[in-house]
Amino acid sequence: MIDVLADDPIPLQEARELLPRGRGGAKFSLATLTRWCEAGYRGVILDSVRVGSVRCTTREALARFVEAVTEAQGRPPAVSTHPGDHPCHMPS
Repeated sequence: MIDVLADDPIPLQEARELLPRGRGGAKFSLATLTRWCEAGYRGVILDSVRVGSVRCTTREALARFVEAVTEAQGRPPAVSTHPGDHPCHMPS
């Protein structure tokens, strides 16, 4: 969560400059960062606040987001993907 009194909010436009380039060497789009704030990525939402009409995040929130996405990618699936483990296939 962002504490606007303790953290330094930065507009998403500025935040995208802090991220490394994505696939193909392109910067992440503003729409991508907005989507990360609203819908998330791999179950992780980028913390943000609105300052007037400008959506902002913080360096700390970006770091938390990147760490959480990295962790989420390394985890095994929450639900087994093995067909024999599905409840419909369990012996009664």
